[in-house]
Amino acid sequence: MRPQRRSLASSAPKNQHSEPPIYNESSHDMTLDLTLVQPATSGCSCCGTSPAPSQPAAATERDASPTNTVARSYAVTGMTCSHCVAAVSDELSALPGVAGVEVDLVAGGISTVTISSDTALPRDQIAAALDEAGDYHLSA
Repeated sequence: MRPQRRSLASSAPKNQHSEPPIYNESSHDMTLDLTLVQPATSGCSCCGTSPAPSQPAAATERDASPTNTVARSYAVTGMTCSHCVAAVSDELSALPGVAGVEVDLVAGGISTVTISSDTALPRDQIAAALDEAGDYHLSA
C-alpha cells in the first residue's frame, strides 16, 4: 500500500505546532507544516511596540573631516527595521546644516545615530526630529 500524500497546504488547525517535515524515501514525499506563529515582539515603533532598550550609550563628538564638519553620535531607542532607519534619516537630514546621517541599527535595542553637520545641533532639536519621524527617543 502506498503512503497517503498530503499537500503543503496543511489541514492542521492554525496556530498549533505540528510534527517536523517527514521525508519518505520510497515515495519521495515531503510533508511540511508552515503554520504561522506569533512573533516574540510585535513590530517596530512605526507600526507596533518594541522591547525596552538593553543599555544606554553616551553621545560622542569628533571632527569627521578636515572641512570642520561636526559628527556627533546619539543613542536612539525605538528602531527595529529599515523603515525606521529611513524615517529617522529623512527627518534628521532635513535639519538645517546637516550634511549626513548614519544609523547603526540594533533592532529593538539602542541604535547609534551619527549626524554630520556644520555645527553641533541642540539636543532638543534632534529629539523633536526623532519624535516627528515616529516613536523614537534619545537615550539618556
